[in-house]
Amino acid sequence: MYVSDIVIPTRFLTTSAQLIFCITLLQDRAPYVLTALPKASRNVYTDDYASFDAEFQAALVLAIICGLFEVSSMVLVGSTVLLNRHSFIQTLLHFSGVVSIMVFGLNGDSHFDYFWYILFVFCIIPSLLEVGALMYLHYTKVHGNYF
Repeated sequence: MYVSDIVIPTRFLTTSAQLIFCITLLQDRAPYVLTALPKASRNVYTDDYASFDAEFQAALVLAIICGLFEVSSMVLVGSTVLLNRHSFIQTLLHFSGVVSIMVFGLNGDSHFDYFWYILFVFCIIPSLLEVGALMYLHYTKVHGNYF
């Protein structure tokens, strides 16, 4: 059994799970926005709620865009899945991201600002690694002329 026989499906599953959890949070984001409001004004009809909701929605949409980019890169291009070290690092980052999003989602008192840290470390960094791997493969032409 080769390393790629384990790493490639695991990378796809962890990336997909992280994407699904972000979509789930997007559908039910009110509790995390209400936590950000002062206790006296926990009302969904305030201006603060609207601005906080827009900020949290922007973070979730950015996370979903990063996830869709990575899944489409794996499925449509597919050349980065052959880089075992890259796939292993991506798997570790996405697994940690899945655990972080689960803890964020299961904790009822999570402030939506914490999601920005999750977004940067577990969504944006893997997407930048994917862009770097695609550029590496494009310029070195390791796998031929795919692009």
